[in-house]
Amino acid sequence: MAKTNKVRNPNAARLLVRQAHLDDVPALVGLTADIYTPDWGHSAEMLQSQQVHFPEGQFVVEYDGRVVGYCATFRIDEATALAPHTWMQITGGGMASRHKPDGDWLYGMEVVVDSEFRGMRIGQRLYQARKRLCTDLKLRGIVFGGRIPGLAKNLQ
Repeated sequence: MAKTNKVRNPNAARLLVRQAHLDDVPALVGLTADIYTPDWGHSAEMLQSQQVHFPEGQFVVEYDGRVVGYCATFRIDEATALAPHTWMQITGGGMASRHKPDGDWLYGMEVVVDSEFRGMRIGQRLYQARKRLCTDLKLRGIVFGGRIPGLAKNLQ
């Protein structure tokens, strides 16, 4: 019987998905500023608030120790999640202050991937982390909202 060698993605071992920490805030401010422009990126206050309200719902991806991806989530009730809303309204101005600890839906408010690292399935890894969290918390599902990277540049 011939032995088969599986080809392993050399970048896989270099990528780490983990919960975000307050120590990550400066890197995340820079990452969101690069993606959305400094005027539209997340402030340190917003990122700290997201982590204070729902720390288990904030994830980062590191590549060789550098933060190259981020996603933010919070829990919310079904009526609020499925009603018409803007990103600013539902996220409490990006602060995740509408988080409800007993909410039955996970709201995905942000996914950001460093443009130098696109094509490495970083966004997919972040969505998988969200799905695991949703399953672990036995929630009804995930609702997504977000902003479009580069949109601010096109509006000027």
